[in-house]
Formats: sequence, structure tokens, C-alpha cells
Amino acid sequence: MTASHRRSAAHGYDTGAWVAPRTPPSWLAGIGAPRVVLRPGHVLPLVVCGLAGALWVVVVGYGAIRLDAVWSGLAGLLGLGGLALLLRGLPVPAAPVLLAAVACWAFVARGWVPDSAGDLAGMARLIAGNLAFAVPLLLAGFAAVWADGRRTATATVADGLGGRRWFGVNQGDPEPQLPALEQVPSALFFALADGQCSHLVVAGRRAALVATTVWPRGEYGVEGVRVARNGRPYGPGTDEVDGAVDDVRRWQRRLAPVGVTCRAFLTVHPASGRLADTIHVELPLVEGVQVLAADQFVETVGAFLAADANEIAVDVLMELSDLYRDPAVAPDPGTAPASDA
Repeated sequence: MTASHRRSAAHGYDTGAWVAPRTPPSWLAGIGAPRVVLRPGHVLPLVVCGLAGALWVVVVGYGAIRLDAVWSGLAGLLGLGGLALLLRGLPVPAAPVLLAAVACWAFVARGWVPDSAGDLAGMARLIAGNLAFAVPLLLAGFAAVWADGRRTATATVADGLGGRRWFGVNQGDPEPQLPALEQVPSALFFALADGQCSHLVVAGRRAALVATTVWPRGEYGVEGVRVARNGRPYGPGTDEVDGAVDDVRRWQRRLAPVGVTCRAFLTVHPASGRLADTIHVELPLVEGVQVLAADQFVETVGAFLAADANEIAVDVLMELSDLYRDPAVAPDPGTAPASDA
């Protein structure tokens, strides 16, 4: 290990040992600062809550100055208390407080009650006056619930990750170049207990399933629906590609609701480092599975993940919570419990 390498959190693997220091992967320059943010955050709902709340305060102020200061003040205090409870994640006690605020405003608007049922203009003024109070208050309330939900989800994910990037116990022999992908700042690594693929690597809304294998020397391509070696069907390779296809289908179904782009990478190593054992792989993308030679792993998989290099998607990690809350066992995606994100 040279001085330019750093130790990885991946069970002592040597991060970057497979990429020469003078030839970093092409995608590395486009990442920028190694800063990682959790999104979506709660800034947007707080802004919506603030704008709706400001409009509502204007209405309350008008009622206090022009109509009834006592009832307007009481309605305003109750409304603020209800919003505070919603922001604190207490919607049940907040509901009667907000209803009480609306009831108090009804006393403010009593002066707009028309003298007769036929006074349509007066009826419209009464309805408009009550809606002017209730609509921005309810909008601010919904935004407060929205903000609290996002804040809670972000805190849950941050606490669950605990600053770590690697989760689970390796089953079998994982791809040895995986730690080089730590150069993608947001990449998180989950060991899988079942299937052809040993790991799921997630960066933002991109997920890479990684499988590794060893094939004998030769030229590899496709003939029909089978992997061919030197022009002849190669059964083990076909079985491994089929296994990766099954894996990526299951994970695509599971992650589709949260908008994740999922792809599997079957990495092929030669039997030895001798030139006589060189392999050449020319297989097209097959149903979300890309077969590639080992020397293409860091460049290809890293480029796929680097598209979301600085973002951790909170809703995606909520969906994957079973992989890091109980990392010793990573269940099959077809049987994993659904997240309530």
C-alpha cells in the first residue's frame, strides 16, 4: 500500500488500491467538494408555512384593528398555538386548538352576517371573511405537518446510519474493488444475504447491484440469449447473468416507488494475472445487467453512481431501513417489510 492510499471502513480494505494515483477515474473530477446533504429537507415546507402564516397574521391584524380586537387576538393566539403543536409533531392536540381558533374568528366576523337571507352580497362577504382566516391557517398547518414529517425522516435516517457507510455481513466473496467507490461521497454499501449480487451500493437515487465472478480466459459475447465463450455457449456465465437479472428485477420493483434508477454490474475477473489468462468481455446491457471486465469496474460503476455523488435521498434510505437498522441480516427485497416513509 502506497502512502497515497487511505484505509477504508470496508472491513480493512484498501480504498483506491486498484486505481493508480496518477490516473484517477474520469468521473472523479466532476464530483467537486466531498460534501453530502440529505434531501429532501424541511426548508421548502417551512417556507410555505411561513408565507401562509404571514398572510394569516395580516388577516388577524386586520380583524384586530377594524373589527374586534379581543376575539381577533384570542383567535390569533389559538392559531399560533395550533401551528406550534403541529411543528412539534403533535397533530392530535393541535386539531381542537385550531378549531377553537376558527370558532373565535366566527365572533370577529359576526358583524358581516347579513340582515336577510336574500342579501347575497352580504352572504358572500361573510363567507369570504371566514375563508380569509381559515384557508391560510389550514395551509400553514398542512405545511407544518409536512415540515415535521421531513424533519423526522431526516433525523431517523441520520441516526440509523450513524456516520457509517458500510452495513451488513459479507456472504461469500464480494467484489474486492468495492472500496474504490468510496470516492463517491454519498455512496453507501449494503451487504446482501441472498442472490447473485453480494452488495447494493446506493448514491442518491442511483443503486448499483454488484456481483463478481471468475471466468477462464477467452473472448466473451452473446449468442441469442446465452453467453458465449470463444463462439460456443458458456453455461456458467449464462446462469450468472440470469441470476443478476433476477436480482435487479426484484430491487427495481422495490425501489421504483421512490424513483431509483437500479442497475446490476457483473464483474468478471480472469483466472490469474498471467497474460495467458486474459479475458475480453463484449456483452450488451441485458435487462438492467451490465457485464464488464474487472479493469472497467471503478470507471463504469463509479460513473453510474457519481451522477448523484453528493446527495443522500431520505425517502430511499427510509425504504432501505431494514438494511442498516439490522445490518447483520439483509433480507431478500421480495420479502422485506415495506417502509412507512
